[in-house]
Amino acid sequence: MPSAEDAESRLRSLIREAELARAEALAALKRADAALAAAQRALESRPAPPGMPVQTAAAPVARHRCDDALGNPSTADWVIRPVKREMDSAGERVSGLNEYTGECLGLTKAKQYKNTTDLGLQLTGNKGDGVLDVTLARTIRRFGLAEQGATPDQDTFRSSYWKFTLGGFGAAGSSGDASLFNLTDFEFDSGVGFQLGVEWGRSATKTRAELGKTLYDGIAKARRECVAFYGIHDPMLNQADKPDAQVREVVRNPDPIAKCEGAALVDWMKDASRSSDYWAETVAPFWGYKQDAETFGGMVFRYGFTDFTYLPIKDPATGTVVVSSIPDKVELHAEPYSLKAYAGFVDPIEWRWLKGGKWGLTGSLTWRREYSFVKATQDQEVCYPRTPGATFDLCDKVNIAAPYELEGLVLGGSLNFQLPRMWYLPPFAASIRPSYALDTNRWGIEAPFFLLTDAEGKLNSGLKFVCRFKGRTPQGLELEEECGISAFIGTKFDLTK
Repeated sequence: MPSAEDAESRLRSLIREAELARAEALAALKRADAALAAAQRALESRPAPPGMPVQTAAAPVARHRCDDALGNPSTADWVIRPVKREMDSAGERVSGLNEYTGECLGLTKAKQYKNTTDLGLQLTGNKGDGVLDVTLARTIRRFGLAEQGATPDQDTFRSSYWKFTLGGFGAAGSSGDASLFNLTDFEFDSGVGFQLGVEWGRSATKTRAELGKTLYDGIAKARRECVAFYGIHDPMLNQADKPDAQVREVVRNPDPIAKCEGAALVDWMKDASRSSDYWAETVAPFWGYKQDAETFGGMVFRYGFTDFTYLPIKDPATGTVVVSSIPDKVELHAEPYSLKAYAGFVDPIEWRWLKGGKWGLTGSLTWRREYSFVKATQDQEVCYPRTPGATFDLCDKVNIAAPYELEGLVLGGSLNFQLPRMWYLPPFAASIRPSYALDTNRWGIEAPFFLLTDAEGKLNSGLKFVCRFKGRTPQGLELEEECGISAFIGTKFDLTK
């Protein structure tokens, strides 16, 4: 076994070898640095080959308030005003958002960047029946200070809106199938009608920092796209770039950033082919276009026009036949309606597996008038006396008693879920909408499941299950349970319904 003196001698020898190796490595690094510097000087001293651009230090770009994150005030300070109401010298209300939209994006009219009138189309079908709803909605939005903090950085802001709707609806089908409406809407088998609605809502509050990040993210995206466009001249893509129109090959621009800062970036963003897209990235989130309302409330009035025909053969209360021969048909014109008031809220889902989803709760109070037939008297087969000499019977499906009329109060609610795409599963949304009619002591439930998306990836089609359970009218008529499943197309999922 080596002695302690031998081990210490061996260790000292290894240390000396390591020190020598380090000294040689340092000397080699210095020689490499010197060679690299000499090569760089030689390269810089040579004239550039013909056609190769020479890059020089760019002159500082003058700041522009549309593209100035470090100024005092910065772009965000200019856009996000700290006061609720501010007037210019002429006494007109001013808005940093509107000034930014006009000056930085070149958009001065709403129709240039956002169609504030939305068209909605919904088709619901079950067996041979169909219901079509068409609505026009106009939304007026406001953005402003929600709560002023001790310092400007502690201010919070939110958007709010008023939405006004005007629409029409129509239904065509037999009255023998189960109704496809929950109890908060009047039963409507055939006819036409109109609806009016108004809704108010507001978004969750956001801090100045959150809004500033949204604004700067949009500007940064515009800059990246600008640099990518000007960074390389590709004659197949940049045919409209007149200064380089004669270049037939791919050429690298030595200083594309100079074309994408300050006033040059503003010119890029103002281009008519891009300005509306950059508005959607920078301004739309302030107005609440990209978020659901945190709280909301509204009213909807629906009024319909329908006609009934029936044969007064049976007493609807007792079911007994009250005539000895088939009577003439009776025609009845009716005008059902409903007036619904509703309110609710929307919250994000924080549970880890469903994070990114949302849920909402809505309550409603409806006064409605509707007309319908007792199930046992609806679409019954009646055969007329055979004509002398005929070898066949003539039969028809008709209502064999007068319809009943209901007018009263209905309580309703809606529990809504919207889940993001998870694993290999598509996005999914569903609602559970119970209702209770006080005048008939009758429960109902509607449960739509949104399964398909449109071209924008928004859920808008699926299946709907509806049930109206047993009840009794004030006149003593027994109402049977009615259930059905229908498909719907064109209804975007809305957490405020």
